[in-house]
Amino acid sequence: MRLTCDAGVKEGWGTGLGVVCCVGEGEAVWMLAERRRGVVEVSEAEMEAILEGMNEAIRRGQRRLVVESDSKTVIDILQGYRTGMSYFFSVIDEIRDLCSSLDDIQWKFVRRRFSRSAHVLAHFNGFCSGRRVWEGCLPDNNVSLVR
Repeated sequence: MRLTCDAGVKEGWGTGLGVVCCVGEGEAVWMLAERRRGVVEVSEAEMEAILEGMNEAIRRGQRRLVVESDSKTVIDILQGYRTGMSYFFSVIDEIRDLCSSLDDIQWKFVRRRFSRSAHVLAHFNGFCSGRRVWEGCLPDNNVSLVR
C-alpha cells in the first residue's frame, strides 16, 4: 500500500493532516483528513500526518507500506540521513515503534504535484476539528468544501 501524507498549518485555523492510501499507482482505497486546534511547526505536522496514516493502515491490517511526503526534511529524518529536532522526537519514536509491526516500510520523497490529493485533504474546510475517513474517493457532496 502507498500512503501519501501531507499537512497544513495556518494561524487562526489550526493544523490539518491529510492521508491518501492507494494500491500501487491506482485509485484511493481510503482517505483521511484531520483538523486539530492549535498550530505546530510544519515539520511536526508532517510527521503527525505520517503517524496518523500509519496507524490507520495498521488498524486496517496493512503490513507493507510505502510512505510518501513532500517534506524532504521529514523523509530524510525517517530514513536516518538527518537527525530530528527535539520538539518532535516523541513523534519520530512513535513512528519508529510502528515500523516494528510492519513487514516492510519504505520512505519516499515526492514533489507536491504528486501529493496533491493529500495536500487538499490537509486543507479540508469541511469541519471545525476532528477526524474523517472516507472509503475510496472523497464523496462528491464534500468536494466543494475542499479549498
